[in-house]
Amino acid sequence: MKKDNIIGIYLAAGSSSRMGKNKLALPLKGKPLGSLALTTAVRSKLDHTLVVVRQAEEPPAWIKTEFSGNSRNNWSFVSCPNAGQGMSSSLKCGVKAALGMEAAALLIMLADQPFIQAGMVNHLIAEFQKRSASRDQIEFVASSFKGEILPPILFAKSIFPLLLKLEGDQGARKLVREGSRRGVFRAYDDWRLFYDIDTKEDYEKARGCTNG
Repeated sequence: MKKDNIIGIYLAAGSSSRMGKNKLALPLKGKPLGSLALTTAVRSKLDHTLVVVRQAEEPPAWIKTEFSGNSRNNWSFVSCPNAGQGMSSSLKCGVKAALGMEAAALLIMLADQPFIQAGMVNHLIAEFQKRSASRDQIEFVASSFKGEILPPILFAKSIFPLLLKLEGDQGARKLVREGSRRGVFRAYDDWRLFYDIDTKEDYEKARGCTNG
């Protein structure tokens, strides 16, 4: 793998407690919900995507259904048995797996954001690479909607140690919201790009979006 990789961390180890069933296996747009953003990731300019699940030895049904014939040249599983301890645990599993991949940056994505687009991911990557080429040492490139910071968010290598210090349900956005770090924000005006599905009501609204 080349140096200065941009690695995606695809967080897919949640318990779906608010849904009451595995939300990533629910059908949406004719495919398992969890496969939609992963398809976006593997089609983007990310060099590799790490799919964080609880047990990589037993791939979840939504992976088997959509990616059974995929060569997996640009994605792989990361096991995170302690994912139940909070989002930070899943994130740290991904960061630790990426440390040996000579990553220049990590881009964090959520498996329950089915409407993320490859162009959006590529914009964040291009912004980071442009700044890096000009020796403008930014620490993050973050997406936002109406002033709110939302995933996906790209973090430079200098932030990796701080990601590993997050605890409980602390997400990576905490590091951006602190306001003490140098970064770039890309604003988007389509709420659907950031829509995440946690409840049955969220899921029904997402189904309505695909039918409209």
